[in-house]
Amino acid sequence: QQDYPAATVVEYCSAVLSLFYSDFQQRAVQNTEGLGINGLLATTTGRDLQARYGVPLYNGVVESYLDLTGKEKQKAVFGEIGYDITDRLKVTAGGRYSDIQFDFQTIRNGPIARGYSNVSGSQGQKPFTPKFGAAFQMNRDNLFYANVAKGFRSGGAQPSVNALCDAQLASIGYTAAPSTYESDTVWSYEIGAKNTLFGGAVHLDGSVYQVNWKNIQRSISLSSCGSSFIGNLGNATARGFDLALTLRPVDAFTLTSAISYNHNSADHTIATGITSATPYFVEEGDKIGGPPWTVSLSGQYDFALAGRDSFARLDYQYKSRNYGMNPQVVGYDATFIPADDTHFVSARVGMTVGPAQVSLFIDNLLDTSEGLYRSHDTAASPLFYNTTFRPRTFGLTVTSRF
Repeated sequence: QQDYPAATVVEYCSAVLSLFYSDFQQRAVQNTEGLGINGLLATTTGRDLQARYGVPLYNGVVESYLDLTGKEKQKAVFGEIGYDITDRLKVTAGGRYSDIQFDFQTIRNGPIARGYSNVSGSQGQKPFTPKFGAAFQMNRDNLFYANVAKGFRSGGAQPSVNALCDAQLASIGYTAAPSTYESDTVWSYEIGAKNTLFGGAVHLDGSVYQVNWKNIQRSISLSSCGSSFIGNLGNATARGFDLALTLRPVDAFTLTSAISYNHNSADHTIATGITSATPYFVEEGDKIGGPPWTVSLSGQYDFALAGRDSFARLDYQYKSRNYGMNPQVVGYDATFIPADDTHFVSARVGMTVGPAQVSLFIDNLLDTSEGLYRSHDTAASPLFYNTTFRPRTFGLTVTSRF
């Protein structure tokens, strides 16, 4: 192994230019037949859906009809230039300019939809998203880098929520859910390194980052009626790190591990403007996203059996307890229990047979049944849906390359 020679000035420049075009159309039609609900309301309250909302069932059977069509056309140009300042230091700069046009039409009918409506609209956006980077190759085993980039997610359209949500909409200051939502953007900042140590026995990749998220598209849950809509709710800042380690103490045995931490929280409070049990859409410091810690560990032993390449592998995945929901924000449901720490183990043994690899596997080796997600249709519903891992599963896989 030799270090790189002393840094010298070079004049090497690379450039990339690309064009992009897409024309996308999607249509969703939904019929909700409510004869059972209609009869139940008439029996229990003395008022069926027509009496309650002043609109008859659509086609005599449908309580809510929805026909949503969305069309999006996007044209974009992307360019990037890389320049070697020295034989060790390289900088890059690039950007993407997009022209996005979105059109939508929403047709609704039935008593829960408040009768017939036909709403259409369009959005046009022309975002520019730049990126910048620098990489320093100290020697062949050690690379250090830094990146800055802007990201963009286009806005869209959504159907109105049903009439059962009117009371909760009013409690948070809305007469109706918005038919569209705006784009959101991020600026990300990352510093990292890729290092090989002890003659290749250890590989280490690590990075720290910060992401500034603006005008966030967030789902606003209307727990009383089992519906939701998307709104743009303030800003957030995410900070964290990723670390990956690979060890090869001997050629036949490989240990890998990865650990990541993310702290993503709202930058400021957004109030509903209405005095209620949940006065905020979001409160400063509210956590956003999944569990803060994730860890994975794996070990693989390669060996020969009956003259054929074989292996045995064990994998472990861990996720920390998720954050609970703030009881002061819209959509809070006290019966939603945050997912606890989860542990998942799988194992696999295999052998190469000619052009194929044959392996036996066991997923969820410990047969864990930890809760991953809990929900129910409305805040008052006693029926809950719980999600967990698939039970211990055995199987055989055969893969081949030709």
